[in-house]
Amino acid sequence: MASQNTSASSTANYVGTLVGESTSSEFRLAVAHETIREQDIIAVDATLLPTDSDGEPEEIRVWAKVQRIERINPLFPVEAGHELAATRTNPFDTVLSLSREMVTAVCQVLGAEPLAGSKGGKLDHLRYPPQPATTAYRPDSKDIARVVLGELEERQNRALDIATLSNRPEVNVKVDGHAIVTRHLAILAMTGAGKSWTARRIIEQLAAKNYPIVIFDPHGDYTGLADLPNLKSRVRRYCAKFPLFEEDAETVAKIVNDLGYELTGTMQMRFDDVFQSAKTFIVRDKQEMQQRLDWLTGMTGRQDLNIYGLQPDMWLIAHLAHAGEILCRNGDQNGKQQLENWGWTGLIAYTGTDAKTLEGIKKRAYSAAATLRRMEKTNQIVAKSAEPLPTDRKELVKYGQISVVSLAGYTGDFQATIYSIITDDLYEARVRDELKLPVLLLLEEAHNFVPARANTSAETRSIATTKQIAQEGRKFGVGLILISQRPSRLDETTLSQCNSYIIMRLVNPADQNFVQKVIESLGEDDARMLPDLDVGEAILSGQLINFPVLVKIKEPESKGDHEEEDAFVALEEARKQTNNGAVKK
Repeated sequence: MASQNTSASSTANYVGTLVGESTSSEFRLAVAHETIREQDIIAVDATLLPTDSDGEPEEIRVWAKVQRIERINPLFPVEAGHELAATRTNPFDTVLSLSREMVTAVCQVLGAEPLAGSKGGKLDHLRYPPQPATTAYRPDSKDIARVVLGELEERQNRALDIATLSNRPEVNVKVDGHAIVTRHLAILAMTGAGKSWTARRIIEQLAAKNYPIVIFDPHGDYTGLADLPNLKSRVRRYCAKFPLFEEDAETVAKIVNDLGYELTGTMQMRFDDVFQSAKTFIVRDKQEMQQRLDWLTGMTGRQDLNIYGLQPDMWLIAHLAHAGEILCRNGDQNGKQQLENWGWTGLIAYTGTDAKTLEGIKKRAYSAAATLRRMEKTNQIVAKSAEPLPTDRKELVKYGQISVVSLAGYTGDFQATIYSIITDDLYEARVRDELKLPVLLLLEEAHNFVPARANTSAETRSIATTKQIAQEGRKFGVGLILISQRPSRLDETTLSQCNSYIIMRLVNPADQNFVQKVIESLGEDDARMLPDLDVGEAILSGQLINFPVLVKIKEPESKGDHEEEDAFVALEEARKQTNNGAVKK
């Protein structure tokens, strides 16, 4: 219920008087000196006329948000200002009046409720404008919290405590977690504005409610979640080895090309044969596998095969191309027959001419394999004590578990492919009811995975997967959190399917215009504030909140691996470590 000590009659809370034209959606306010700021929430008491002749007038409270404040001195005309500037005269040395200022606020009506307050903080639409000359005042913190919470006041199990009002830090702002996990959330902000900070706060709050989360982490921003005492046993970190043989030959050939080792047309024709033979070369029988390994080692002379063994990766493709080249060059029909028995269809018909083609495939595949190994090692370093991705993707989704899939070290195409494969598997498992638990997917740097225009086959697949989840995921319990620093590069359809938004500082005009076009609940005055928001400030909009508000995101407990630190402090720390580990000169 509304607090009884806050009303229009309380002079301590007085902020101004309604002036000029008033409508059911907006009014103007003559403001008392420095009593309010933009984005403040204020109230006006009004009388609602009865709808029939026998009814009684109803006392209501109209809630409004200050959208912008205008300040003018009518006794200090522009011409006078130009004259003073031309003569370099201080206005205070003149007889001009500088104290008769008029401060006017434009206020957006949020809704109305009975003066005594409404159940659950629900606001009704205002159908008749408040009366000019009515007093406006600052409601107390409890009342503001009540209307900001809205129906969440009675559904605390869904509430996530993520922020405070920017202008009223004593007012906690909780958002609807149900809206986030079922109807998708977009966090949009420029670099350094607090995207990952905000996401970690939300993740920590969802984790307290045991909601299963899978995070696709391109930079190591979420590895710190495992350091929290209450989450340590629940965060599983995975290094994402690229699942080469889950792709087709054409895609893998394109990967070789994209890494800078382009296959000729003739090589691409033969690459399919080499790839298919590699898919069947590894068998479960240990004795048989050892026989194949010994044969391949003897054929290629690659002693490193005895060290690393054989894995279903690019190295295996290169080794088999190497063996095929030698067999074709020497005309070894018995060796060809052996490889054909092991799955290389048609090798027996290869001629000496094909040896040159296989040599080209071998060289490019070895180079691509070395590049992939470097990316995998980088990924493992960033992921720290991570475990390999489970082949059964359903293992990623467990009650109360947070699965962090590290994508660091890989190029954009590889990251998009890994993301698509995992997401497709999880979504299909939910559709087929093989995965019983719902899941929330968090995608950092979403503009690289769901771009407005696909330039590669990996991006095309990634866009299609994410679009499907954005449009149909709610029916199958698959939610999305998209995080991006360049929203204008995001696929518009996917972003528009998000029903909740956290928008932080955006300076790029293209991003500002795109966000305003796509997000219907973001008003023009709210969009105008985006380039001036402080770090950690955000506008909450959409179904996660009762109405759009400006907030300060609370600090998460976890830290990201790559949070920015003072460069010169880091330099001195590095110098100390160097001196401690080496002989001083």
